[in-house]
Amino acid sequence: MSVKKGFFRNTAIMLAAMFIVKALGAVLKIPLGNILGGEGMGYFSTAFSIFSPVLAFTCSGIPAIVTQVTARKLSAGEWDDIVHIRRSALILGTVSGIIGTAIIYIAAVPFTCYIANSPESLMSVMVIAPSVFFCSLTAVYRGYYEGLSDMLPTAVSQVAEAVVKAAVGVGLSYYVYAVCVHKFGSEEQALPYAAAAAVFGVTMSELFGLVSILLQSRKADRKNKIPKSRRSYEAVWETAKEIFTESLPVAVGAVISNLISFTDLLTISNCINISFSRFPAQLAGGAVPVGELTGIEDIGNFLYGSYSGMVVSVYLLTATLPMMVARCSLPRITCTIELNKHSDNAPVKRDISFMLKGTMLISAPISLFMAALSEPVLGILYPVRELEAAVSIIPLQILSIGGIFAAVEGALLSVFQAYGDFRTPVRATLFGGFFKFLLNVVLLLIPGVNICGAAAATTVSNALAMVYVMHRLKKKYGLSLPYGGICFPYLISASVSSIAGFFAYKAFSAEFHPLVAVIFTCLAGGILYLLVLFIADSGDLVSVIKNIRNKKYAEVL
Repeated sequence: MSVKKGFFRNTAIMLAAMFIVKALGAVLKIPLGNILGGEGMGYFSTAFSIFSPVLAFTCSGIPAIVTQVTARKLSAGEWDDIVHIRRSALILGTVSGIIGTAIIYIAAVPFTCYIANSPESLMSVMVIAPSVFFCSLTAVYRGYYEGLSDMLPTAVSQVAEAVVKAAVGVGLSYYVYAVCVHKFGSEEQALPYAAAAAVFGVTMSELFGLVSILLQSRKADRKNKIPKSRRSYEAVWETAKEIFTESLPVAVGAVISNLISFTDLLTISNCINISFSRFPAQLAGGAVPVGELTGIEDIGNFLYGSYSGMVVSVYLLTATLPMMVARCSLPRITCTIELNKHSDNAPVKRDISFMLKGTMLISAPISLFMAALSEPVLGILYPVRELEAAVSIIPLQILSIGGIFAAVEGALLSVFQAYGDFRTPVRATLFGGFFKFLLNVVLLLIPGVNICGAAAATTVSNALAMVYVMHRLKKKYGLSLPYGGICFPYLISASVSSIAGFFAYKAFSAEFHPLVAVIFTCLAGGILYLLVLFIADSGDLVSVIKNIRNKKYAEVL
C-alpha cells in the first residue's frame, strides 16, 4: 500500500470509528442521565474524577513513545527492535496498570468520604478500578499498531469498547435501578447501586477492548510472521526504564489536563452546599422554581451531577468535531516547519491560518447554535428528567460559547506539538487550570449563581489560556497572526445564523414536534451560515475547505 493510500485509509478508518464511538457514547450518557438523574450522575461522575487522572498517567505517555519509536524502527526495517520494544512496553504497561488499580483501591474510601464528600459513590469507584489495568495494556497495543501505520486494530477495539459500554452500562443500570427501587422502596437508596452498575459496564467495555486487540495482535503476528524477541529480561527491563523516563513529561501533561474535571468535583458540590446553607432563599435554579430545588436532600451533588452528567456530556458531543481539523492539519504544519527551518515564517503562518479558519468554520456555528437551542436540545435528550434539564439550560449556553475559545486554544497547542515542544502545552493547561479553580470557588460561593459559575469559570479560563498560547507563539517562534481578521467572518456569520435559528425554532416548534423543529432549524441555519460566510469572503471559504481536505499534504506524501 502506498503512503498516500495508507494516509487516506487510516484517516477514513479513524473518522468512521470516531463517529461510531461518539454516537454510542451518547447512547450511554443520555439514557443514563434519564435513569440516574442529577444525583445518580453525581455518583457516576465522582468515579471518573479519580479514574481519569490515574488513567492519564498510566496510559498517555507510554503509547506515545511506543508509537514514535516503532515508526522510526519500521522505517529502518529493524523488526527485532520493534518486537523488543513492544515486549518491554507491555511489561511496563502491566506494572503501571497494577499500580494504578491499587492506587484507586487504596484511595477509594478517603477520596469519596473526605475529598468528594460523596460516600455513596464508593461502590462506583471500587468497580472502576480494574479498568486502569485493562486500559494500560490496550494503550500499549494501540501505540504499537499506530507506529506501524495500522489504525484498524485501534478502531476495532474502540468500537468494541463503545458497543459493550453502551449495551452493558445502560441495560445493567436500568435493571439494577428497577430491582433496587422495588427492594428498598426508594429511588435515593437505589441510585448508588444503579450508578455502580453503569460503571461496571465501563469496566467490562475496557476488558472487551483488550480482548479484541489481543486477538487482532495474535492474528497479525501469525500473518506477518513476526519473530519473538530473544533478548534477556535484563535488556527488556532496561528498555522499559528508558520508555518510562521518556514518557514521563507526556504523562504529567495528561494528568494536569485531567485535573480540570477534578477541580469541578472538589468545588461544585461543596461550594454550592456552603452557599445554600448560608443563603437558602437566594438559590437560583435557572428555569426551575427555588422551591423545587430546596426539597432535594443533597443539592450540591444534584447540581454537580446535572452539570457533569448532562451539561458537559452534551457539550463534549460537539466539542470534539473542531479538533479533527487540528489533527488533520498537524502533519502538514510539521512538514512545513521542517522545510522552512532556516527561512521566514510566512509558510508556517499560512498553514496555521488555514487551520484556524477550518477550526472556526466548524466550531463557531456548532457552539453558537448549541447556545441558542440549549433548552429544546436538553428537553429532547432528557425528557424524564425535566428538573435536571431545566437547571442545565443556562450553564450549557455559557459553556457552549466558551467552546470557541477551547477550539482555538486546542488548535494552537497542536502547533507547539509540531515544533516538538511539549512543555508549553503543560504550562498553558496549568495557567488555565489555576484560573478555573480560582473562579470556581469565587463564583460558586455567590448566592444564586450555582453551576452557572462553573460554566462561566471554564469559559473565562479557556479564553485566558487561549490568549496565553497566542502570546507564547509570538514570543517563542515569532508567529504573530491576525487572529481578529481570521476569526471575525466566522463569528459574524455564526452569530447571524444562530440568532435567526433561535427565532426560526420558535416558529417551527409551533407546528412540529420539538425534534423535527430542531432538525429544520439546524438545516435552515446551516444554509444561512454558509451563505453569509460565502458573501463575506467566498475565495477564503473555498481555500479553507480545500485545506481541510488536505490535498496538498497528500501530494507531498
